Formats: sequence, structure tokens, C-alpha cells
Amino acid sequence: MKTGENTSKKGLTQAAYGIIREAIMSGGFEPGQKLSTRKIAVSIDIGITPVREALVRLVAERALEANLQRSPRIPLLTRARARELIELRSLLEGRAAEYAAAEASAEEIAALQRISLEIMAAREQNDRARDIRKIYEFHFTLYRCARRTELIGLIETLWLRTGPYLNLLFPDYTRTQFGEGRGRIIAALRARDGASARREIEDDISGALTFIIDHVLTED
Repeated sequence: MKTGENTSKKGLTQAAYGIIREAIMSGGFEPGQKLSTRKIAVSIDIGITPVREALVRLVAERALEANLQRSPRIPLLTRARARELIELRSLLEGRAAEYAAAEASAEEIAALQRISLEIMAAREQNDRARDIRKIYEFHFTLYRCARRTELIGLIETLWLRTGPYLNLLFPDYTRTQFGEGRGRIIAALRARDGASARREIEDDISGALTFIIDHVLTED
């Protein structure tokens, strides 16, 4: 294979990897769902080989699980793993929110306000897919304000485990959520109140994942 062809192939594999990875984090797949190489290749308009290589990489990173002769699938959480993820996500995302309170620009805070309004609009329209994407966008817009690249990378790894479970918060959990927490996060950023921003994110994570533990998961 020529060098240019090899570079092009790596680029396609990386593109497929990025698209699938973000879809996992942002609720594009549901817990236990099998990922068809062919269907994904068609949907993202990238060849089967790069998509297959991207899926193999995600299996190696434990974002997916697979047995021989079977399509990879989104892993299922146990209650014990979900409790561990509450602890880890609260620690890392709380710290990111705390940093964000010190670093966020006026433009970034305005973007968070806009996304928060878009979440509520999607919820009023019962547009679950858009609602989930905007929840993901809100969180990572907030965390990028922290200006901590390595920290964000660690947070992304944890969202690969829990992102698919965003789907299971609908409708029972989300019907009780009216955006007050996001409003308090935005207010904390405007006030440069890192402790409050951290507390709100910790409460958000604990509330959502505790609901999953209590109402969805059955195995310890």
C-alpha cells in the first residue's frame, strides 16, 4: 500500500472512530444495543473496513464489548458499577465545573444559557433525541470552560460508560426536571462560585444515575 493510501485509510478510521465514540457518549445508542458495521458504514458514509477498525478500537477501550463471531454491543451496567461511576464522575466533573467557574468567558456562559433553553424546548416538544444531544452539549460546553484537556479526556471515558443510559431517563425522570439545576450552574459561573457549580454538577450526576440504579438496573 502506498503511503498516501495508508494515510487516507487511517484518516477514515479516525473519522469513524470519532463519530461512533461521540454517538455513544451522547446517547446515540441504547444499553445492550448491537452495533452493525454495515449499518453504521451506510449511515456515516464511510467504508466498512474503517468502521470495523474503529469498532475494534472501541472494544479495546471497553467502550463496547464483543465476543467472537458477534457484533459488538453497548455494555450493560450493574448497580455496583453504576455506584462506582457516580463517585468517579462526581469527582472529575465536579472539579471541572469548579475550574469552569473561574475560567468561563461571558460568551461561553451565554452559550450555556442558550443550550439550556434548547433543552427545555426539546422537552416541551417531546423530542427525546434532540434533548439528549443537548444535555451532552451542555455538559461538555461547561467542562471545556475548565481549560483542562486531560481532565476532559478522563470525563469522556466515563461518559462512554453512561451516555447510552441517558435514553432511560425518559420520560419518568426527565418529566420532573425543569432546568433549575442548569440555571443554578449558570448563575454560579456568573458569580465565579466554584463550590456551588461543583455541588450542582454532583447533584445532577447523583440524581440521574441513582434513578437508573433504582428503576432500571437489576444486577448487583
